[in-house]
Amino acid sequence: MLTPKSFDKKVSIQILIGLLFIRIVVVNGLKFANLINSYELIEIIELVEYVGIALLIVFESSFLKENNISVIPIYALIFLNSILRIPVDDSFGEWAINIFFWVTSIALFYCLLKERMWNLAKESNAIGHIFIGLVFGVILSFFLKVIPGYVAGLGITISESSLINFFTSIIIDLQHSAIFEELLFRGFLVGYLTKNGISEKKILFIQSFLFWIAHVSIISQGFGFFIALPLGSIVLGYLAQKHKSILPSLLAHILYNSFDYFIS
Repeated sequence: MLTPKSFDKKVSIQILIGLLFIRIVVVNGLKFANLINSYELIEIIELVEYVGIALLIVFESSFLKENNISVIPIYALIFLNSILRIPVDDSFGEWAINIFFWVTSIALFYCLLKERMWNLAKESNAIGHIFIGLVFGVILSFFLKVIPGYVAGLGITISESSLINFFTSIIIDLQHSAIFEELLFRGFLVGYLTKNGISEKKILFIQSFLFWIAHVSIISQGFGFFIALPLGSIVLGYLAQKHKSILPSLLAHILYNSFDYFIS
């Protein structure tokens, strides 16, 4: 049986490269080919990513802090992909995919308990990191969404429906993209580069660049792709590296992504 102590670290690197390949090449390729319009296909891709991230968490359990990862994002990952993972229909494929999500969540939670990860990866300043993440989420939204929106003739609209959509978007974004991206780009990728002696400035550039091209499918958005995305990626990377935790960057990320519902 593979354990963190017996595991060959080369496989950990291969998993990391595989996940980057899926995010950057596979997902964008499917989007450009207009093939990612099947809900089940999206869930299969997310399942592969979830299994890969879960394996990295287990195999890197002794080094989670070096990867800017604490138990808070891990608990959120498990919760979002178990309790909130509900089949949208009664098809066999949909149920089969969700069963794999549930099994992976149970296995990851078991390993979390067995390896006592709450001791290995405590969030040293959870309240402070939450506050910083929310503040920078608002700042990013103001400079990269509100101001450009105002220039384009749009404004901020706060209504009951926009608030509902905003909070719903936070849950959906956490479940389907933000938490995976933060664990991958600002977590394990940064940790791997750091352990290989690459300077913080170079790491900030590398993760920002890879995160940027991972979203090349939105190139038609112009300002969003060429200005907001790279700047936002640099800020998120800085937050994770500065505070040695992906919690601030994760909260800023989901707040920024969900702010669209206030722009109209």
